[in-house]
Amino acid sequence: MSWQWQGNGTRRWAWLIPLLLLTTFQASPARTQPAAEWSQLGGNSAHDGSSLRVPVRSSPREAWRVELPGELIGDPVTWGGILYFILERSGGRKLHAIHIATGKSAAHARNLSGGKWTDLSVANGIVVVGEPEGIQGLTLRGKSFSRSWSKTIKRRGLGPPVLHDQTIYAAAGGKLYSFDCKNGRSIGSVGGFGAKGFLGVGPAGKAGDMHVVGVSIEPVPKEKKKNDVLPPLRLALYRAPLSALAKKRSGVSEAEHIVLTRLPPGSPQDAPLLGMISLSHEGNSNIGWYIENRIPSEKIAFSSRMLNQQDRMRPSKLITRTATRQSLAHGFDENGDLTTLGGKGGGRIVEKQRLPTGALPGPATLCGDVLYLGNWALEASTRRVLWCLPELTPASPLIPVADHRFVVTTHDGSLICFTDLDPMEIPPIAESSTSTKQPAGPPDPPPFPKATNGVLLASGEQIRGSAIILKDRIRIHPETDPILEVARDEVAMIEKDGKVIFAGEELNSLNLWQDAIRLSHARSLDDLFQEYLGKKLIRQCRALITEARAYGLSKSRAHHLERALAGKTEHSSAEAIYKRLQPKEEEARKKAFANYLQGSKWCQERGLLSAATCLLSDAGKVWPSGPSLKEEIGSCIPASFPFKDDPEPETLWARWAKELVLSGGRFLDPEDTQWHRLADPRDRRRRPVIRRSKIWTKETLGLQTGSLVCFSLERTPEVVGACLRYGEGAIRALRYYFEETEHGSTSKGEPLEMRIHGIRDTYIKEMGNRPVEWSAGYYTSLEKVSRFFIPRSRDGKVADTSLYRVVAHELTHHFIDQRVIVRKKELEFTKFGSNGYWIVEGVARFVEHQASDSVRTGLSFDDPTVQSLDVTTQVHKAGKHFIPHELVEMTQPRFSELDTKSMLTVRLRHSFRNYNVSPLVLFYEQSAALAFFMLNRRGPEGRAAFNNYLQDYYTGRLQPESWTLLGFETREDLDQAFLGFLASDKRGG
Repeated sequence: MSWQWQGNGTRRWAWLIPLLLLTTFQASPARTQPAAEWSQLGGNSAHDGSSLRVPVRSSPREAWRVELPGELIGDPVTWGGILYFILERSGGRKLHAIHIATGKSAAHARNLSGGKWTDLSVANGIVVVGEPEGIQGLTLRGKSFSRSWSKTIKRRGLGPPVLHDQTIYAAAGGKLYSFDCKNGRSIGSVGGFGAKGFLGVGPAGKAGDMHVVGVSIEPVPKEKKKNDVLPPLRLALYRAPLSALAKKRSGVSEAEHIVLTRLPPGSPQDAPLLGMISLSHEGNSNIGWYIENRIPSEKIAFSSRMLNQQDRMRPSKLITRTATRQSLAHGFDENGDLTTLGGKGGGRIVEKQRLPTGALPGPATLCGDVLYLGNWALEASTRRVLWCLPELTPASPLIPVADHRFVVTTHDGSLICFTDLDPMEIPPIAESSTSTKQPAGPPDPPPFPKATNGVLLASGEQIRGSAIILKDRIRIHPETDPILEVARDEVAMIEKDGKVIFAGEELNSLNLWQDAIRLSHARSLDDLFQEYLGKKLIRQCRALITEARAYGLSKSRAHHLERALAGKTEHSSAEAIYKRLQPKEEEARKKAFANYLQGSKWCQERGLLSAATCLLSDAGKVWPSGPSLKEEIGSCIPASFPFKDDPEPETLWARWAKELVLSGGRFLDPEDTQWHRLADPRDRRRRPVIRRSKIWTKETLGLQTGSLVCFSLERTPEVVGACLRYGEGAIRALRYYFEETEHGSTSKGEPLEMRIHGIRDTYIKEMGNRPVEWSAGYYTSLEKVSRFFIPRSRDGKVADTSLYRVVAHELTHHFIDQRVIVRKKELEFTKFGSNGYWIVEGVARFVEHQASDSVRTGLSFDDPTVQSLDVTTQVHKAGKHFIPHELVEMTQPRFSELDTKSMLTVRLRHSFRNYNVSPLVLFYEQSAALAFFMLNRRGPEGRAAFNNYLQDYYTGRLQPESWTLLGFETREDLDQAFLGFLASDKRGG
């Protein structure tokens, strides 16, 4: 999962980042990587339509518009803040350049020779123009383009070139040529390469081998005809390894070709083909290509083909340009259905009639994890609709040109740039198209934390002096600087005379050590790269880049290193040279290994056992062939660890440590007073409650975080850890909206209790065998306990999103009842039958949806695309909604009478689902939508009114016509405001 921190919520929720598991995709070093720059047709040399830019996730707004004096030819391309494109007008073609930031001209247009086709690509400021007569490199100097080099290929049939790692590949007359992009110098050529049209670069043959691949439609050789039964044309694929192009002696290395399929009669011989799209990724042995027409035509008998490494051809009905993500090519078929091709996850995503209102089945591009599809966007991982621009009728794909920006051309001749940032938030874009300055290497790693008399901040800053620990903050008295106060969570450690006075969350210290060690290791790998490059160890250089990325190498630096490999070939004695240099690589790993051990020892000495164990796990990963760390991990196992007698306690503790450090959790000691919670048979009013039974045996796990105490019969570290992490995160987020109070028997700061059942049977048994067919969690105010059980699919997997929703929902009830409501006396409770019951389930549903979708959007609690708003808006359009003032006045008895039968089915805008809505379901969804409206669309006054309303309901003081407490003079005012919000909010409606 990846997290986006948006708008004003960035600082507000920054403390939650450590609570969440972050996943990083590491692609195979052999694969053609998506790039930040959209450098050529299809974005990169694999033409897979993907970019590493930050996508536009929320409703786009127009940043600028340019009227084009001609027809756009091919894709615009980008480099260094400049957008390059070719326009055709009155038979002539011109090269243009504009600034991406402003849309203003960056250069005078340059005339091109034209012909059947003109192709454009760019690398390091060198604009490569391919035409039937040859290839030239242009450089933007000042306001004019100057020719850097020109290459004429005399053979007939020159096709559009492809640019890979600053090397240009082009096919003509049965040969494949390669040139250096910087100076046009010839690198090499191979014969037997009969491909025509566009080429691509990607893995082929043995894993790790990079090939240039192309396709061609050609006559079937006469000797292979059999009584004229076979069609006269065939589709053939040609491929040549990049290493072959460095062998300049004629005939030394020939390309190979594969006959893919015979074509039906009437197929055009000069079909405009877009080469290939690579569909391989790390861990997938099904290496192959996806071949498509550049311009789909009804006259062509096929529109796309998939070839795997067994050389078997599979037809496809995709007719639009595609974008590839994790071996799946996304596009629209001939019926207008959004479909994927390749891999086990291929198939139809959504039918044409179920597309969002106003959505067009257009060409696909991929920006990060977001698919741009004509005039709308879809999150690829969740298949959730992010936005749609019904008024936009694009004539080109939506092309990512910068972070939070894309450009598109329209049928009326406009080039438009869209963004989801406010004008004041838009960062500047570097506009140096000609600069070839080498990006800086990895930054200097921060110093390792040291023992000192003073304060170690979570930022890594160490302040010598003394500190006073206050209730919620820490006052620091530096030796020289003025006194300052910081929040507790900003402090990692306070030490005095070698003793720990205060230790913050272990994750703070873990992050400090990990950041310092990783950057140090990335620098070592960068240095090794330079030495390997000098020795022409190209394969090892690629492996180092991949590893360095995982340890913090910047994208710009990684791209620079990749470009440095352009045109380089493997040394003929690479294996022998690497064998001599390998000890240096081993030394770099040993150094990182030793640093991890040093950090682990530092943490262990200060009682940070989970952090110490995580650093030991990192050490084992950085040097897999290093010594065993079993003994060191064993020394970090706390006395409270309940699995000490396990056959492999070290392995199990390493898994638990990773989970505990993310939630700030620990195991309860056997003598901890929190265990008494399980033995308390009655509440303070002496009402009988469920007695402790044999359910909670000695196998019960006891854990505690800053906000929760958890008893669990589930014993899987990753599952229990998710519950703790999600629960802790939800409670901390709730504190933003609701101020904690001290009242009743639950004091501020006392952890809330949650119980987790690994199976449904014990969960039902503890409920007293009451019917709970629909329940996976519930909260009881009499016992002050939230209970959950872990639902699993048939294969035993746990759905994190649904688990998060249940945990967040019930803990919201728990938190508000026990931490927010101010009761003057313990018996002051809501009267059964009171109006205003909507707020009970509404606020819980609001938190549930916002928290569960934070995996996608970042935890802002202001996401208007969540299910509750989506459903309510669709029901409102159908005229089936509750009248707002009637919903506000509804009582719990009236709620319990709501029908559970579906009254209509709505099609959600932001996910491809039909949702059955009953009156009972609508109560939950509309109540959550109303809570969203009050908390996020009514300003500080609306939020204050909501909190007052909440207090009055829970303490039994809510009066009829309660809309006045929400800030509306009449019920008509409430109805008009809320229904107007549903009708006007584009992202939520």
